[in-house]
Amino acid sequence: FKDDSSPFGMAVTQDSAAQLNRIVVKSALDLRIPAVSFYTSNTIITSKSKVQDYFLEPLLEYLKNGLLPVVSGDVLPDKKTGCTIWSADAILPFFGLYLINHGYQVKELIHVTETPGVWKDIQKPEDGIFSTISGANLDQVRKAIGETRGADVTGGMWTKISEAYALAKSGVNSQILSGQKPNNLLNALLGKQIGTKIMV
Repeated sequence: FKDDSSPFGMAVTQDSAAQLNRIVVKSALDLRIPAVSFYTSNTIITSKSKVQDYFLEPLLEYLKNGLLPVVSGDVLPDKKTGCTIWSADAILPFFGLYLINHGYQVKELIHVTETPGVWKDIQKPEDGIFSTISGANLDQVRKAIGETRGADVTGGMWTKISEAYALAKSGVNSQILSGQKPNNLLNALLGKQIGTKIMV
């Protein structure tokens, strides 16, 4: 919080995230998928953007009862700064580890973006994407990452990669792929590698 208008700004941002979440939930419900909204801002408190306390038992109950929790980027209450932005790039790995620690098998984390994967050279898309990212080429990838287009308070592509690489150390690989090509997500869910795979 920077001034007296900050709490209202937090509320507006949280409302925007919630509206986007409801669009996704509605689409799932239209397909007869029992989706429910799960708001990180109601279940996690941070301190300088680091998790200080959380209550995620409702997430486990939803899953146990056959419901599909839908999470999204959110603005969380923060003990030191008033609020903090938590993108899905941070939320999903955190939830992934939480579920693993509660006996769930997490096979893969899939990031759906506007790019087909991680470009080898963002200025030369004809050079293609990295098929895999691992410890062997992580430095090379870091150098190849360009600036995020437009405003991005969540850290852009490098945050996705670094969070996914940290998760890979716990045994869960990730994939970054385009959501603009029909059936990409479906094929990834069926086990195919579509975009850039991130592994140890």
